[in-house]
Amino acid sequence: MAGRARRLTAVATPGDVFAAVIIAAAQAGGSYAIASHHGHAISPAGYVLLVAGPAALLGRRRFPARRAARLPVLRAIAAE
Repeated sequence: MAGRARRLTAVATPGDVFAAVIIAAAQAGGSYAIASHHGHAISPAGYVLLVAGPAALLGRRRFPARRAARLPVLRAIAAE
C-alpha cells in the first residue's frame, strides 16, 4: 500500500459509549412503548435502524466532520 499507514489515534471514550447506549435504549424503548400502545410491532430491521444512529456516534472521533464532509451524501445533506 502506497502512502502513509493510518493509525487509530482517537478511540471512543467511556462517555461516548455511555451516551450511545443511553440514546439507543431511549430510542428503542420509546419506539417499542409507542408501537405496543397502538397495537403494532416493530420489525427487527426497525430496531437495527434505531440502533444504527447511536452506534454511529462511536465513530465520530475517528472520522470527524471535516473528513466526513467529503462524502457525497453528507455534502448533499449539508447543502440543504
